[in-house]
Amino acid sequence: MLEIAGGILLAVAVLAVLMVAFRYVVLALSAGFCITLVVGAWLLLSSEMGGWWATILLSTGFGVWFWMVNHDRRIERLGEASPD
Repeated sequence: MLEIAGGILLAVAVLAVLMVAFRYVVLALSAGFCITLVVGAWLLLSSEMGGWWATILLSTGFGVWFWMVNHDRRIERLGEASPD
């Protein structure tokens, strides 16, 4: 089970690096957020793993989500303040 979770996380990391390399930062964060929450919830419900891995993944997912929400708000405020 740990191998499956590790493989999923490695795939997400590679995908995120490729997306950032091609300037799709928000899409990479969105995909990372969704997959992190799903894998974290799956580990939380599994009888073998649970505990720390799930806590780390869920915290990371919510941290990415919080950053994305604040980043979008900052961009909106900058757009409103631009002198057109």
